Amino acid sequence: RRLLFGKPLEERAEGEVVQPTGIHSCQFVDGDQGLLFVTYLFEDTGELGYLDLADPSAVTPIPIRGTAHAGRGVLESFEHLEGDRYALGYNIDGASGLYEGEYDAAAKEMRLDRVVCGQGELAGGVLDSHRYDPARRRWALSFSSATSPTQLYVVGKDGTARRQTRERVLGIPAEWLSPGEDASFTSFDGTRVSARLYRPAPALGF
Repeated sequence: RRLLFGKPLEERAEGEVVQPTGIHSCQFVDGDQGLLFVTYLFEDTGELGYLDLADPSAVTPIPIRGTAHAGRGVLESFEHLEGDRYALGYNIDGASGLYEGEYDAAAKEMRLDRVVCGQGELAGGVLDSHRYDPARRRWALSFSSATSPTQLYVVGKDGTARRQTRERVLGIPAEWLSPGEDASFTSFDGTRVSARLYRPAPALGF
């Protein structure tokens, strides 16, 4: 049985609106007096929510400031790094984005101040795995794209990504591979559909 926002599709009446549900990646904040987590209560793309443990009957949406990506970003992961700093991972029309940010408890908002993955050489691909080194404020990433197999990177605290491996597709020149382009569209019923279009690489002469 397929579940979508808490109620099986076959049990819904035509036109019935079902309240979204779902939370994950809970983190204690405010001296363990509150919970911060990813929630689908307000947006099906996910956002941060706050639950005051003294009043657990209501979830408050937490604004996220400082995102640098375009397109439809789905919030997929939320993890604590150190102190008030957190990492937020997005799926942006099929490409990965990873940010660092600081939670402002007084203002009740998350302020992103560092793009770890999603720009420059680390754009337009998939983040397969990541690990954070708090002592040096650097990241180890495993990243792949349509033109490159998985490569290992170290992203320093200055934001510079340094590739550690030189993996390649054997027997196929890199210029024959197509990076693809965003082809997302809005369907007839108003639903936005994420999609990518892969044209032949220019070097092939089509």
